[in-house]
Amino acid sequence: MVKIDILIAEGKVSKISELELPRYVNFFENSHKENLEHSKAVMAAFPRWSIISGYYAMHDMTKLLLAKNFLLKIEMEVHVTTIKVLPELIKNAEMPRLIKIRLLLVSKND
Repeated sequence: MVKIDILIAEGKVSKISELELPRYVNFFENSHKENLEHSKAVMAAFPRWSIISGYYAMHDMTKLLLAKNFLLKIEMEVHVTTIKVLPELIKNAEMPRLIKIRLLLVSKND
């Protein structure tokens, strides 16, 4: 398992500055919703695109969680790096609670 410090040293992950945080969070708050809506809209006619859009909604929501709760930004090899970061954060005792809160917020807005 890769340590987050190593990913930061490799330039694949960085800490988000307080100045950048609002813009970054705003982008992913909107992006994951748009991808989820697209996924629902094309489900019957284009199921493959529905899956792709659903994946991007999940991926963007994960990056939103990383930014809001850990001030982490995925910089390089974004899909693989995001997958590498998650197991490290799941060790964090707060993570199950944060995921549950996030899922409740998303379902409330649907």
